Amino acid sequence: LPEASGERIVDLQFMVLGREASHHEAVEPVDTDCGLSVCEGVPCPEALRVAVQCCEEALRKGVEPMMAGGGTGGVYMLRDAEGQRTLGVFKPKDEEAGAPQNPRGYGGRENSRGERPGVPSAQRATREVAAYLLDHEGFAGVPMTTLVHARHTGFVPLRVGGAEEVVWKVGGFQAFVETEETADNFGAHVYPVADVHRIGILDVRIASFDRNHGNMLVRVGRDAGTGARTLRLVPIDHGCSLPDRLSICHGDVVWMAWPQTKQPFGEEELRYIAALDASADAALLAQQVGLERCGLRLLEVTTRWLQAAAARGLTLFEVGKAMYREDASPSTPSAVEVIVEACFDTARASTEIRRKGGLYPTVTYDPVASQLRGPPPCDGIFHRYDSRGTLVEWSKPFEEAFFRHLAPELDRLARERAPAQALSRRSAASSGGSCPAGPSANEASVSVGSAEKLPPRSSGAYVPPHLRRHSQ
Repeated sequence: LPEASGERIVDLQFMVLGREASHHEAVEPVDTDCGLSVCEGVPCPEALRVAVQCCEEALRKGVEPMMAGGGTGGVYMLRDAEGQRTLGVFKPKDEEAGAPQNPRGYGGRENSRGERPGVPSAQRATREVAAYLLDHEGFAGVPMTTLVHARHTGFVPLRVGGAEEVVWKVGGFQAFVETEETADNFGAHVYPVADVHRIGILDVRIASFDRNHGNMLVRVGRDAGTGARTLRLVPIDHGCSLPDRLSICHGDVVWMAWPQTKQPFGEEELRYIAALDASADAALLAQQVGLERCGLRLLEVTTRWLQAAAARGLTLFEVGKAMYREDASPSTPSAVEVIVEACFDTARASTEIRRKGGLYPTVTYDPVASQLRGPPPCDGIFHRYDSRGTLVEWSKPFEEAFFRHLAPELDRLARERAPAQALSRRSAASSGGSCPAGPSANEASVSVGSAEKLPPRSSGAYVPPHLRRHSQ
């Protein structure tokens, strides 16, 4: 835009209302009501940056953005200057489901929580970028994604006091993938096991709660040697991921019903899982796209569960079964959720004892608190209230204690759910192949509610009466 216009970039929540002069001013004819550029500071591969520049040139030459036919939010196909080839897909934040300018009848206030409260409205585009950044080495095949500023009369205008205004928007820009089909157009059994596993590994890590047939595209090809048809899955639409809660059901993740998930992970997949660094991934997303800590903390939990389960020989299906809720009982927490809640309580107790130098008082009943304990609509898995109805704050010692308690509990869950053949292989390896080895130090620990015999007690230890029969 001409510098004389005085426009500049101003971020208000998730909407951009102005912008500085573009580096494409020389393109003729120039449409001053449109433009496109990568958001400064957000990672963007060079190939994707070139695609953004080509799309901006096309917009300025009058090539209109095309609204996609399906979905719950505004999705625009951006083409090249000739209008013949689609280069990218733009999803404005303020046109997402539940956002103010939603064009499909699902509007609402920005940062509101709808039927799927895990991610607030107008925050999905950032998660699209996060999923791409977490797909290290393109392991799952997430298309290149970044954040852009965009302005065009073809986008839903800002409505203020009955008037409409064309404004700059912020949204996700993803490289367009040439595909002809979606996953529901073929039987699930025809897809490569590796493709299903790799997408599943990503979904577990980011706690995706909207992996349906429509957001797995199918690239149809031919084998160079045999000429046989090949089908490859391409995962898209990751806005419903990295939530602040884990109330995900089996039906929210379509691959839970696929036979490939019951096949063991391959060696390359196991190496990839073992090499993941949950803390580094959380730090990356905090720095690059500014995701809130609750979603990043859950990323660390799910990644550590995946690693513990894979190390014990669990399949992708077994990983999901422990992490997701049953469709028949969607209000019943999953096994991983139960562990998170227990570790929260344990970490808080240990942190308070250290902080106060001993036991701390608790309130068994408070009539005022009893009216406040009901969780507000935006509550997440890490938002808990004490007995007085006060929200518990996460301090650094508290978080360190939480993860310190979490690790052995996740390993215990994986050990309890490990298949018999995996346990026998593990025992044979640890004993040199001779005879089954005894449990490790971690495996010898006693879990609450287990039927294992209690360890021997010292002669001076006090044992409650209801446990004396088992300990002698």
